[in-house]
Amino acid sequence: MKIAIDISQTVYGTGVSVYTKKLVENLLKIDTEDEYLLYGGSMRQIDGLRQIADSFRGNFTQKILPVPPSLADFIWNRLHVFPIEKLIGKIDVFHTSDWTEPPSDAYKITTVHDLYPFKFPRLVNLLVREVHKRKLSQRKKILY
Repeated sequence: MKIAIDISQTVYGTGVSVYTKKLVENLLKIDTEDEYLLYGGSMRQIDGLRQIADSFRGNFTQKILPVPPSLADFIWNRLHVFPIEKLIGKIDVFHTSDWTEPPSDAYKITTVHDLYPFKFPRLVNLLVREVHKRKLSQRKKILY
């Protein structure tokens, strides 16, 4: 099986960054049967993203592309067009965080990292709350 993981957010030094790095590190350690493709998109952070991808050990390929996060958000989160396969090729599974989720024919796994805006809406900036609400409403299925 070919599994792609979006590692774009690993360059920001946040909890999401740490989670994604550890997820990739451990999957590559324990799964020697599946084929992994690490995808990342950035303009200003592209060198850092390449360094992070190069630091992983295991059987994987990488596609680090000059795709700015603002463009990815617009195309994938707002318009929901341009399947990820056009950039990275055919895949069976695509794992993303809740930052961007491109359309794909593959099975999709989305890790939602922050439900704080829904649990405590009065404590969160209105713009942040609206972005989270918009992104979550676009999910076709949520499986528990």
